[in-house]
Amino acid sequence: MEEENNNNNKKKNNNNNSKKKKKKKKKKKKKKKKKKKKKKKNKNKKNKSNKMEEENNNNNKKKNNNNNSKKKKKKKKKDKKKKKKKKNKKKLRAR
Repeated sequence: MEEENNNNNKKKNNNNNSKKKKKKKKKKKKKKKKKKKKKKKNKNKKNKSNKMEEENNNNNKKKNNNNNSKKKKKKKKKDKKKKKKKKNKKKLRAR
């Protein structure tokens, strides 16, 4: 009777232990999954911010190029005017 009781207790303990192990394994798996998800999320976030930064840089480059070409045109116009003025002055002096 006592031996039978002992055997039953052992079985119970074994059963409980295996349940605990399974639970632990499940928990570990869940944790790993969560970590993986977080890593992926962070990676995506980083990629998104990099993309945004790149886009921003490109936009700035375009803006700068546009501004530079406008400045060049303005300078050309100014130089042309200066040349014309100089020419007129020379003509007036020659008379």
